Amino acid sequence: MKNVIWFVLLVGNFFFNFNEVFAQSIVQKNSAEIYQDLQRFNTLGTVLYVAAHPDDENTRLLSWLVNEKKFRTAYVSLTRGDGGQNLLGTELGTLLGVIRTQELLAARRIDGAEQYFTRAYDFGFSKSPEETLAKWNEDSVLMDLVVLIRTIQPDVMICRFPPTGEGGHGHHTASAILGRKAFQLAADSLFKDDKGLPTWKVKRLFWNTFNFGSANTISDSQLQLEVGNFNPILGKSYGEIASSSRSQHKSQGFGTAALRGDSKEYFVQWLGDSVSQNIFENLNTSWSRIPRTQEIQSLFNQAINKYNIQKPDEILPILLNIKVKIQQLQMSKEYNPEKNNWLKYKIEQLDKLIFQCAGIFVTATIHTNELCHEDSVQIKIDVLHRSELPVALKSVSLSEQNIILDTLLKFNQLNSFTYTITIPNNLPFTSPYWLDRAIKNNLFQPIKDKNGNLAYIDDDILVKGVFEINRQIFQQNLPLNYRYVDPIQGEIYQRAMILPKVTMQWSEPFSLHPNGKEGIVKLKVTAHTTVKEGVLKLKYADGWNVISENGWNLPQLSKNQSYEFVLKISQKEKGYAKDILGASILIQGEAFNQELTNIDYSHIPKQAILKTLTLTLTSFPIVTHFQRIGYLEGAGDMVSASMKQLGYEVIEINEQNYNQIDWKQLEAVVVGVRAYNTHQWLNNAYDKMMEYVHQGGNLLVQYNTNNRLGPIIARMFPYELQVTTGRVTVEEAPVEILDSSSVVLNFPNKILKSDFDGWIQERGIYFAGTRSSEWKSPLAMNDPNESPKDGSLVYATYGKGNLVYTGLSFFRELPAGVTGAFRLFVNLIELPQNSQ
Repeated sequence: MKNVIWFVLLVGNFFFNFNEVFAQSIVQKNSAEIYQDLQRFNTLGTVLYVAAHPDDENTRLLSWLVNEKKFRTAYVSLTRGDGGQNLLGTELGTLLGVIRTQELLAARRIDGAEQYFTRAYDFGFSKSPEETLAKWNEDSVLMDLVVLIRTIQPDVMICRFPPTGEGGHGHHTASAILGRKAFQLAADSLFKDDKGLPTWKVKRLFWNTFNFGSANTISDSQLQLEVGNFNPILGKSYGEIASSSRSQHKSQGFGTAALRGDSKEYFVQWLGDSVSQNIFENLNTSWSRIPRTQEIQSLFNQAINKYNIQKPDEILPILLNIKVKIQQLQMSKEYNPEKNNWLKYKIEQLDKLIFQCAGIFVTATIHTNELCHEDSVQIKIDVLHRSELPVALKSVSLSEQNIILDTLLKFNQLNSFTYTITIPNNLPFTSPYWLDRAIKNNLFQPIKDKNGNLAYIDDDILVKGVFEINRQIFQQNLPLNYRYVDPIQGEIYQRAMILPKVTMQWSEPFSLHPNGKEGIVKLKVTAHTTVKEGVLKLKYADGWNVISENGWNLPQLSKNQSYEFVLKISQKEKGYAKDILGASILIQGEAFNQELTNIDYSHIPKQAILKTLTLTLTSFPIVTHFQRIGYLEGAGDMVSASMKQLGYEVIEINEQNYNQIDWKQLEAVVVGVRAYNTHQWLNNAYDKMMEYVHQGGNLLVQYNTNNRLGPIIARMFPYELQVTTGRVTVEEAPVEILDSSSVVLNFPNKILKSDFDGWIQERGIYFAGTRSSEWKSPLAMNDPNESPKDGSLVYATYGKGNLVYTGLSFFRELPAGVTGAFRLFVNLIELPQNSQ
């Protein structure tokens, strides 16, 4: 038996859903919020909202469904948003997917809805549902949706987008196509899901029409709901709640103003029982939908009538009696799948109500935020109750040891119990479950939740509470939290992480070796527990040599240590070579080879991501002449690090130093992605930057957006140039060279069509559109069945210097080691001066 703490409470009132403690603080509801939950217990209706990405959901409608209609409301995002951009930092791909998953969970904690997913990986912008469904393997994602429908058994489904393309994104359109098919297949007994679930017939399916951007799909003839109500219990309108919820999508820059006053949502019915006035008409959402529940309804009405906002615990005896009645019904012969779903869900709701009404505070805390297998750790359990009913701590079991306490807890007095356990070797490491295996065919391959529906899984639980209330048994997981006091934020609870004994991290995410040049990399080794010694082993291809100045035996490892290696390529010819360098540390015969990435933003819980440590080694021919360039960071990318590895000295430019630095010492200045969307101070720097170019400098501006959500807020160029939404999403799309004599394609590197091989995710985004005659376009490209676009890369002379705007996705290609992208990027940096 692994070391698990069990404690039994003989109480008149206790409950805590520790799965809801996400890290920042211990949340206890006030009386008004408890009353809102009490009302919700009386409603037996479920709505499933379907769309493609984090931030696609209609948070105002979700808020209204949960808090006004009191429905169980779930949002399923087909993807975790891995293919988007990031306004907060440099995380892209699966790391961005982790951030956006947590942003969705933060949003749901505000609006009250539940969050689900499928296995689909967001591979980037798609212009057609055909491409999307082919890349995802339509049947796999369809299976995930059917499993979800049969699991939560919604009465109504709502799709955010139509199947006809008005949503403007192939993923959006695909979500509607899949939603319609899943609606029908979930009720089809011939369609067998991979969990063996009973069929479920959703009663009706709607499209929630919209008016945003240039797409207005609403009309007065459509079904309508007024959702601008003010909720006096919560003290907010649903527009205000929705604004707070949507503003959690901070990585996408989706902070929104609160909407107040009347506001309507519009719907078109696609399938199911026909309605004429209201999407919920003739829908039974009361307890009467389940036979033999009249007594439960009567008891619940008593609880509502007797609820005292000053003393919520007065209704505890009624709530405990309701639980007995539900349990009796679960054991009856009439217990069918529909009852199974609802009664199980209502028991979970009821347990939360019992805890909140009892006013119980319970935590399990430790002195550190990191634990490893075989660590000995002291756990402190704090218990406090604030109800007038008696609470007694009966016993605590530690592994096989049972500690009898029979302690009567006094009203509003903190009781603390301390125990020591050893972390078992079979406890899973802390890391997002869907990343436990490599992505295949644009689908995650999770082990723990085969269909990828769950937002997260708590499988590192050590402490479990078992308690008894009026002869009723309750059991609840208690995650370990590291409690500390921040001098600014105050008391903080941070979820403890279960980590390997050691993790490693390379000093750079990739290692460039232009023209076969040797390079130096550093390996940071972090011991998360006491480690006496280890042996470092590196794995690399035959064409490389790795020289260690420190040797391979590692003495006692401290918290952080760095080791330096010289990387040499044995093939001296200036050809292409791309290999992987792996590393592992042997400790008492056990190999540790994982990299730890921490994601730490204030609006979401801290995230630990573990993956196998690798370093991509890339050697390729390239010519560079410049030595010193400036980099003006935008919304966050890794282009600056890429330039350093090419041998450039990179000077960071920001609002604080742009007036102090000597611009004449910079041979070129590169501007990071979306800088003109995020830095208004660039208006003040405009004259200085243009003077720099006029005197002979080069200014390379990477993509910016120009729309309602991400407008350009600073002047970019002296010549007219319109940034559009034009893009080429197929990374293999052919590139047409319009002007083979262009200096951009010839100096200092000869650019060939082969330099566009091996690009990832896309060719480029937010191309230049209408522009003045000063701009030149050396390239054209297009997605299938579209006309060529010549705005991916444009340049112009200005005085002695040069201006460049490019939507080509260098921010993705350079960190991925795409050699042709490096060669072209260098050419843009090193455009020769012009004679005036």
